[in-house]
Amino acid sequence: MQRSNLHNLFLVLSCWMLLQLILRFLGMPIGVVLVAVSGAAGGTIYLLRFDNQRLAPLHRNVIGKQWVNFISRLAALQSAPAEDRLDGLSLRTAEDFDWFRDRLREEVFGHDHVLRSLVGELRKNALLRARSDSKQHLPPLAVVLLAGNRGTGKRHLAQCVSKRLFERPKVTSIDIQHIPSGDDAVAHLFGSAGKEGALARPVRLTPAQVIVLENIEHAGTKLQDVLKSLFVHGVCMDGGRGGVLSFEKCVFVLTTTEVPAELQQSRNPSRAQIIDALNRKSGLPGELLDCATICAALAPASTHTQAQVILQLMIDECRRYDLNLAYVEPQVVAREIEHFSASSGFEYSRIRIARWMSHPIHLAIEHGLESLTLTSDLVEQDASLVNSSIRRQASHTTLSNGFAAL
Repeated sequence: MQRSNLHNLFLVLSCWMLLQLILRFLGMPIGVVLVAVSGAAGGTIYLLRFDNQRLAPLHRNVIGKQWVNFISRLAALQSAPAEDRLDGLSLRTAEDFDWFRDRLREEVFGHDHVLRSLVGELRKNALLRARSDSKQHLPPLAVVLLAGNRGTGKRHLAQCVSKRLFERPKVTSIDIQHIPSGDDAVAHLFGSAGKEGALARPVRLTPAQVIVLENIEHAGTKLQDVLKSLFVHGVCMDGGRGGVLSFEKCVFVLTTTEVPAELQQSRNPSRAQIIDALNRKSGLPGELLDCATICAALAPASTHTQAQVILQLMIDECRRYDLNLAYVEPQVVAREIEHFSASSGFEYSRIRIARWMSHPIHLAIEHGLESLTLTSDLVEQDASLVNSSIRRQASHTTLSNGFAAL
């Protein structure tokens, strides 16, 4: 004990003498800066040794993260710098996820049961990770299996989740049907010597994102084994760069259009029913399907859902040009429903709406209007803009009133 006290006293005297030399030869301003930097470094070393989690807020900042890593290497500390489990997520509290659920309902139509399950899973995992101090790797935030025909909104749901969930929204979409098979599939996605993987590279650049694996039924045995391990442990080998790559901040969306007849006829089938039906239909092993934290079968869009989506597409098209959509005649929406293609889904509707709306939008911009009214005459006969009295009347009419008239 006495030897330790003498050592501390010698250390204090050495620091005092060093500070005096700095003040004498370098001046007061430089001395103050050096003392401040030394104090910050000392505080960082103390937190790294005894209270690692308090550095998590500093570690979210790019400069702060570089400072912590630099001090950790300089001090040769054995403990790794603090890592925020929720770094990259824009949602952290229960209230954030309530807001998230409400926004998704405004953007994704006809799939409320999927949204409830997904938001609940993300809320649970985010709140648990906020309290976790484990240094072990964790599985992805969620693994979602969506079975549905084309045009049921699988990719749209993934895009909406990414836009609201992450600070830097990103969706990486890979069609398993269009990549090599066998061992080449694993190398294509996760890299090989001297070649970066199509999935590993975007995740290394943006660790928090949504990954869509389309047509998952085409995954070969080797790829299935890698994916099963990834979904359970949250990591895989980065063949292009070497080392381990973490996917714990990713949301995986696995999609398939191989929808068994019993799923199409059943209303909200259970998880076990979906896994069993897909296993028999596509041959996907139950072990891989069971790794999905959420399994859902998406029914084809009803007429009501089609009308909601078409109205939203019209609103979005106006917003591209800083215009408000004041009113849409029900006949205009009904005409788009007639042209809806179940085989290509709403992608064809989006292209069609953008094409014919370009004329009324151009007229509205040319006349200096801030809002647009779509009537059947304007749409079908390329008539000029409705007169100002009709516009004033239409501006007080909501879209919901027009939709109710369908």
